[in-house]
Amino acid sequence: MRQKWASFLLILSLAAVSSFGCGGGNSQVQPPPPPPPPPPETFTTTTSQQGSLLILQNQTSTDTIRIGLETAWGGSIVEVSLNGTNFVNAHDTGREVQPAFYDGNAQYDPCAGCTGVFGWDPVLGRRQVRPGYANAGTGSDFELALHHCAAVAMESR
Repeated sequence: MRQKWASFLLILSLAAVSSFGCGGGNSQVQPPPPPPPPPPETFTTTTSQQGSLLILQNQTSTDTIRIGLETAWGGSIVEVSLNGTNFVNAHDTGREVQPAFYDGNAQYDPCAGCTGVFGWDPVLGRRQVRPGYANAGTGSDFELALHHCAAVAMESR
């Protein structure tokens, strides 16, 4: 009978130690789990056209982001705005966000044309006739550059 009581007391003491920790006092109370994260904010995406300007817009409850492409200027990006503040300089057709290509066969001075020697950097929105380059009709500088590159590639074959 003593053996049974000894086994019972051993089991009871192990249960007490595992519940209260080895220090004999209460173990630390676990903090409650963190609350679930808030649901993601919803947004609305719209597209529109205002004359020759194509617009992609995302709007949340607090912010509006817009990207605008001017089709009359070769599709150059003339607007990247947040809440009405446009971060793109679209003052004329040589600015905007657009690719830049340089003619590897041309001469360039270090001061962006101050000496009159600055090769050619076509832009999407402007049309200028440049001596020595294929005239592709009524396209933009960029289109002329593409025709020129194709003509040079054909000549080198």
